[in-house]
Amino acid sequence: MSKNAPISVVIPCYNSADTIKRAIDSVFLQTWEPSEVIIVDDCSTDYGKTHKCLENLKHIYPSIKLVLLTQNGGPGNARNVGWDMASKDYVAFLDSDDSWHPQKVEIQLKVMLDNKEVDISGHNSCFIEDNPHYEIYDERTQFDILSKKQFLFSNRYATSSVVLKRELPYRFLSNKKYSEDFLLWLSIVLSNKKAIKINKVLLFAYKKPFGVSGLSGQLWRMERGELETYKIIGTHFNINQLYLALIKIYSLTKFTRRVLLTCASERGNGSE
Repeated sequence: MSKNAPISVVIPCYNSADTIKRAIDSVFLQTWEPSEVIIVDDCSTDYGKTHKCLENLKHIYPSIKLVLLTQNGGPGNARNVGWDMASKDYVAFLDSDDSWHPQKVEIQLKVMLDNKEVDISGHNSCFIEDNPHYEIYDERTQFDILSKKQFLFSNRYATSSVVLKRELPYRFLSNKKYSEDFLLWLSIVLSNKKAIKINKVLLFAYKKPFGVSGLSGQLWRMERGELETYKIIGTHFNINQLYLALIKIYSLTKFTRRVLLTCASERGNGSE
């Protein structure tokens, strides 16, 4: 195993002073440390708090490449900026409010290096409220090959779990603020690129994807973003319209369930 992993880590951040250190620490605690770490601040507006935090982290980890955008363009645009700067063969994405298992790079990148035909991979994640308790994994790593059908019916990857080949000729749609990650994964998979999912928990999320207090107002915007993704995909890849309609109905069914769960959660919080 070489000294540093041939991977560039791209971390977009926006008003992330409270969480960015945890994310960065998890990168530099990797058992196989990445060769390149690029942090893209998406024009934070928290009166310099995030900028100061990033400068402090730069002193701790001098190898960090720090990019300060002068205009907010959303997480997709920030990831694109980092991706375009990346110099290693593989690119990993990490959101500023998530963290990685210490063996994430070692396990995931080794799978991709051993299976060169794999263009994109992700893995399992879990929600936690405090510091994670790590399970030390052995060398046996199982993964599933993901089909186009599986991806069409559901986003199979958390963004912070994804590693892909830098050379892929795709990018996040910069002006899309919801479901921009799902659109990219679908574009890659529907272009006959090979995608896999590793059956290990290598990502820790500290906020629930839905159902937390205050999030119910965003659910429709999230659903609209997903429906827009299906519209774009249907046009670009000439998907059968009846089949696409069935997928959209399934998406709306999931959305209805999330609304019901969120309303129940908010009523429960209000009653305490």
